[in-house]
Amino acid sequence: MHKVSLPLAQARQHWRLASLIPYFVVAFAMVLVILGMSALLALPLWLAVVTAGFFVIAALIDKQWRLSLAETCSKLDARFPELQDSSALLLQAPEQLSSLAQLQRSRTADTLQQLLDADKLKAFRPTRLRSPLLAAIGAGLGLFTYFSLGQLQDMGSAAIQTSAGQRGIEQQPLTELIAEAVTTIEPPAYTNLSRRTQSLDVRAPEGSRITWQVTLQRPAYALRMVAAETEFAFSAQDTLPSRTWNLTRTVFDTDFYQLSLLENKQENVEGNFRLQTE
Repeated sequence: MHKVSLPLAQARQHWRLASLIPYFVVAFAMVLVILGMSALLALPLWLAVVTAGFFVIAALIDKQWRLSLAETCSKLDARFPELQDSSALLLQAPEQLSSLAQLQRSRTADTLQQLLDADKLKAFRPTRLRSPLLAAIGAGLGLFTYFSLGQLQDMGSAAIQTSAGQRGIEQQPLTELIAEAVTTIEPPAYTNLSRRTQSLDVRAPEGSRITWQVTLQRPAYALRMVAAETEFAFSAQDTLPSRTWNLTRTVFDTDFYQLSLLENKQENVEGNFRLQTE
């Protein structure tokens, strides 16, 4: 390469680097984002490799950065009037030119070198957002979105299943947690009825004194009876959390009542029963 054509080679090198920088910058940013999101969403790491591959393929397809020297001359002349449309002279050896052409060639080389030294070739590059680059960005974002949404759906399903499982535990019927339940009924004296026992569904004369004795499958922190207008707390028969609970009350009206069990310091199990007076 002749010495006087060195500025032309430098101009072409500047064009090529300026053309490829957007590929490097966008690819690097997207790979970093994917790697960061991989830690949060457990995405496969090969997504980053494939995304980088999209940009490599796009750069290979993009012909705008691979200018020949002749194409470089044409673009230089179009953008820098001070070259006087003479950049093509730099492609020819001086001895092949006339004296006047040699002088013009020398002036063109000097002018181009001055443009390089003054850093006026910053804008000497193609449009940054070109079709191949935009296609690579779209492909990378599409792939990332597809796997991210799938992973989020899987995580959401797992969360729903876990929540449903927890609710299933919380809504376990109270009868399954009761190891033993004895209701002792002491009718009023005027009835001449003897003392008797029943289940949690009670049928007793008005004014009867009723004692509920409940033994649970596992310890609880509290057991309450919730009636229509009030509620009653069972008494623990041992240290909390307790498995054995008692409650005594006198009843006069037919009612439905609910037993509410406090497990793990969170009320989570309930059961409905009938209390009927005669």
